[in-house]
Amino acid sequence: MRKTRAVLAPIMVLLAVGISRAAAGDWHGDFPDAVRRHHDPAWHAVHPLIYERQKRIAFLEADPDEVDAFRAPLIARARAEIRRFDASLPPPEWPWAVPCCYSRLPIHLR
Repeated sequence: MRKTRAVLAPIMVLLAVGISRAAAGDWHGDFPDAVRRHHDPAWHAVHPLIYERQKRIAFLEADPDEVDAFRAPLIARARAEIRRFDASLPPPEWPWAVPCCYSRLPIHLR
């Protein structure tokens, strides 16, 4: 009995690792389609713009050669553009397999 458990335990671990890696690879491969299904088409047009502004802010903040008087207005303008782009997007509607926790009845402890 112990030999069977000793043999089965590593096999189960290897099987679980193999399944999880296969599932992770499958999720990674389907990620762009999954995002496309859950986001508004406008999100795909605006998201690269937001990402570009965030990269520009990070570059300006990390550059020690730039003077604060020069980069502060650029950073403020980029942040304002990000807020404007973000405000133009509708909130994403995610399909959940389980109901939201707010829709459950409250639990009262005595």
